[in-house]
Amino acid sequence: MIKVENYPNAYKEVYEILKAVPKEDFDKNEWSIYGEPDTTIVVARPSTVELTCASVVNRIPDVINSKPGYVPTCEFGELNFKIKPLNEYVK
Repeated sequence: MIKVENYPNAYKEVYEILKAVPKEDFDKNEWSIYGEPDTTIVVARPSTVELTCASVVNRIPDVINSKPGYVPTCEFGELNFKIKPLNEYVK
């Protein structure tokens, strides 16, 4: 479990379970947000590999354009799909 506190009384807990599953079982992402109102989102059979790789590749211009030193991803802005060659996004 990972717990990240953002503000007083506001935090995020992350539980990750990795397991080998039978062929008939499948991957599932489930997010629960507790507050008013409580909300749960379930994504069955996400394209995990494609989503992770696409996120990393599409962030390359953001990393190159960032200031030197440690830069949290929240300062990169919204992650967007890049339709042009990546070099066209580098300043």
